[in-house]
Amino acid sequence: MSTRSQRINGEFESIKHTVDQDQDKRERVIKASRDITALSKRMIFSLHRVYKQPRIEQFNQLSSIRNTQLTQIHKIWVERVAVEFTHSDPIQRSNIRHSFSKFAFAGLEEYIEAISFLEFLESDTLITVDKIQLMLSIDNQPIVPVRPLEYLAGLGDLTGELMRMAIQLLGMADLTLIERIVELITSVKLVLQDNTHHFHTLQQKLKTLENSLKKIEDTRYMYEVRRAEFKDNPEALKRVMEHYQTSSEDSRHISQSN
Repeated sequence: MSTRSQRINGEFESIKHTVDQDQDKRERVIKASRDITALSKRMIFSLHRVYKQPRIEQFNQLSSIRNTQLTQIHKIWVERVAVEFTHSDPIQRSNIRHSFSKFAFAGLEEYIEAISFLEFLESDTLITVDKIQLMLSIDNQPIVPVRPLEYLAGLGDLTGELMRMAIQLLGMADLTLIERIVELITSVKLVLQDNTHHFHTLQQKLKTLENSLKKIEDTRYMYEVRRAEFKDNPEALKRVMEHYQTSSEDSRHISQSN
């Protein structure tokens, strides 16, 4: 084989090796993102079991979720995502993060939904994009960039969980909490409306959010009608609401599976 052929073959093998390495990295990041998505969904499910508990028990359970489930998610971000973006050369490290971060964005959106739900239950506030970025950083260097699109999409998904919470609490909690949830969802609605011209993918999130607000209002109206109907029989009212809430959850699971 001529020297020229050897050089060409060597260059080809080098290119093939680089492509194979990039493909393997891409698959590892996608797998990590899927695991983050699954664990974030599990965390959201756990959070829905907390808010019906007495306040002191809520505090204990939220602390447990933060120390166990959230820690497990962060471990994946550090040990399986961040490690893929390491490089001794800062420029190369920046190029790698730019090229491969997008494969983690699906998990990031679900993570934002989960962490924002936890933040709301702990402090009655919306988590900021800066706080999320700080949580997803090592030595002040972001593991992945928390872009406005993923942040807003995660908050849009949060409103569905808040709608579910409001319906589950109706008849059990102080109506001021329901009002607070409606206020929070409405504030997210205004932010999404201001940004749909920048991010067209948020239009579906906005439509779903508006449906959530309508469902809360319809449920509140139904509750007031039933409360007047069963004003002398609170146990009957409780059973009616429990049946409605169970039916609502069943419909939600069916729609998610389809």
